[in-house]
Amino acid sequence: MSQTSINTATRNNQKQNISNFIAKHNIITATICIIIGSCINELVNEFFDGVVLCVIDEKKTKDKKFEDLEITVFKKKLRVGKLIILILKLFIIIFVVLILEKVLENTL
Repeated sequence: MSQTSINTATRNNQKQNISNFIAKHNIITATICIIIGSCINELVNEFFDGVVLCVIDEKKTKDKKFEDLEITVFKKKLRVGKLIILILKLFIIIFVVLILEKVLENTL
């Protein structure tokens, strides 16, 4: 066997190993999910920061944001503003994902 045919066989074997790895671990599917997830996250953040927080912060004083909201329980200050914001974002993300699931289910 010549050196070029050995190199070609080695390259083909490496390509096959890479293809098997990608197929076995669903790399393409995972990549697509990450890209779609990051787009949904960006969409929700823009919606929340541009719409929801504007409405909520309008009700608060000019120098304090809703994110800085604190309540006092048993003489301890609890920062609940950021927690409430994160919970609301989670519900919006779940809602968007459910809508996308229904749309894709009906189109596919």
